[in-house]
Amino acid sequence: MRTKYAIPFFAGKIGHLEKQWIQTEFILVLGFIIVPSSSVLVMPTAKGEKDHFNLPINKKSVFAGYARITLFIAAIVCFFYGKNQVDPIYPREGIIWLSVAFALGALYYYFRVYFGKVTPEEITERSKLGKAIGMYILPQWIYEDKLYELAKDAGYTYKEKFGSNWREDIAEQSIPKEKIPLLYALSLFDYMIHPTDEMGNHLNRVDAMYN
Repeated sequence: MRTKYAIPFFAGKIGHLEKQWIQTEFILVLGFIIVPSSSVLVMPTAKGEKDHFNLPINKKSVFAGYARITLFIAAIVCFFYGKNQVDPIYPREGIIWLSVAFALGALYYYFRVYFGKVTPEEITERSKLGKAIGMYILPQWIYEDKLYELAKDAGYTYKEKFGSNWREDIAEQSIPKEKIPLLYALSLFDYMIHPTDEMGNHLNRVDAMYN
């Protein structure tokens, strides 16, 4: 909520995959205190807009946000201070500050471009749910109350798409390839909500079949 003393803004963009990414909403309080409020998965919509799915605070995104803001400001301050200190007779102090500004700028570039890039392992795991429900997300990023919503929606989608009960289908000896993504998502959500040995075995089996 934007007020006179608290201004929200997004920063800490990381984990870009299939036009989706994670970022954190920060609150600028009293003009100088920056506090993380919540993290979100940003997803494009068919209308060209962006939809947000709420996540638990993502520590890597928060760190990226703080690092980029701090390094950017520090690099600018050091650059202009060093520029003003460069003297034709005694240039040493100015050159030192300009060197510091360059180093901080290089660090900022690293945190802006390379920090928080997805690993091959993360791509694999996020793509499993992404192909099933359209959200390229890791299971541990999902709030418990959201699990029920996602499980319910995935169940409706499965019933509408295949016209059968997913709990019966997942117990079949042979599972058609086109059913595997949704069965993976449904068994994963079910296991996270009610972890039983039976559903754990189904999840492991479908996971092993996932290409």
